[in-house]
Amino acid sequence: MRRDISSLSSFLCLGSALLIPVPAEAQSPAAAVPRPAIHGSYRGAFVRNGSVQLVDAQIGARGDSLLIGITSPDRPGRVTALMQRDSTGRLTFRTWNGPARLAFDSVNGELIGPVGAEGGIMLHLRRMAALPQVELSREEITYSSAGAVMAATILRPVGIPVHAAIVFVAGRGCATRESGLRRLEQLAQYGIGGIAADTRGSGRSGGNCRFGTIDQFTDDAVAALAELRKRFNRDSTRFGFWGNSAGGWVVVQAHSRAPVDFLITSVGPATSVEQQQRDNATYVTRRLGFDSAATARALRYITLMFEPKATQARYDEMMATVQWARAIGFAREFMEDSDIPTSMAGLDSLWVALNRYDPGPVLRRLRIPMLAFFGGRDEVVPPAENVALLRSLAAAAGNDRVRAVVVPDGDHGLFQPGGMQRLPGGVEYWRFGRNGGMIIEEIVAFLRQP
Repeated sequence: MRRDISSLSSFLCLGSALLIPVPAEAQSPAAAVPRPAIHGSYRGAFVRNGSVQLVDAQIGARGDSLLIGITSPDRPGRVTALMQRDSTGRLTFRTWNGPARLAFDSVNGELIGPVGAEGGIMLHLRRMAALPQVELSREEITYSSAGAVMAATILRPVGIPVHAAIVFVAGRGCATRESGLRRLEQLAQYGIGGIAADTRGSGRSGGNCRFGTIDQFTDDAVAALAELRKRFNRDSTRFGFWGNSAGGWVVVQAHSRAPVDFLITSVGPATSVEQQQRDNATYVTRRLGFDSAATARALRYITLMFEPKATQARYDEMMATVQWARAIGFAREFMEDSDIPTSMAGLDSLWVALNRYDPGPVLRRLRIPMLAFFGGRDEVVPPAENVALLRSLAAAAGNDRVRAVVVPDGDHGLFQPGGMQRLPGGVEYWRFGRNGGMIIEEIVAFLRQP
């Protein structure tokens, strides 16, 4: 399984709002008096073919530098970039849609210009009073779990009732808490609190992420839940887990040990670890155009990963397959370092050996609400196999509160790339690349249900 995809920048605070005069770049009446600075809050949109991607922006100074911070409902977190002037006086800075080159109308307080090398996208920003935001309380904590000291942040919306609190669990790999916090920051605007921790062995958390087991990661999630329950009203707050990718296995097992009120998974498998590996490998071999012999050899590696005995013959065959897989591109598309043994003794330390799990028995008895996201073009956790299985398990449990949402064109990070969308009747429009808008909307609606 490839590691979780995250291409989003972290939040960077803007500095003090020192006034830096910026000359007007738009024609204006002679009597007009330009505002003295570009600093302030802006609202606007990226525009292409009449389609928009809404954004909010803040422009301010940090020392002698001018910075812009941009947020969008389509993207978790904030992208902060340095603004510079080119030879024509235009302001240039990076965005997730490409480099922007904007002119500033200091009379009307507006910024406008092209974005990206192709020039098909425009960005138009208008200065206005910032919309009120829910204040967030951040508490940095540490706690003990399975022989390690974990470091985490608890987010709480201030001034509004909190009706739900979430433990965010990251996926495979040595992830810090930042990705989870960006998601929780969005949800906090709707009365939802939460906790995100550095994965054991990452950031400021102790332990070893490479050799961590699913039982240890489950203990970590349960310990985080205990910290959350200490800080939120148990009578008025619903508590739940949110697992991303391999974290989906963790939260299912965690619920079996510490029952919660709801589960959320994003690209979390409904299959066992072994079946997920087979499904992923099968999709990769199809995309690479393997013949039947090459496909069989690739899938044979999955069998070898899960064999119970550490033998020299098993190790030798695996290493021969790795060399073959590297030569034809399969290793690059499928294998992580922790999928490849470094010695015969290392066979017992493969990631799949340390994290072997099947969520089926728990899901077959699950009685609480569950919201599961899948990416429409995800090869790692393919929706066709996982949605069908999840629905079958929910039916066996008699649970009609399990909802599967397939994000159209979403990859394993649930990112939807930009592109033209064509509707019946000859209607077409440009869809901007996005990651998060549908997810937040669905979670908020899900948690408002009784």
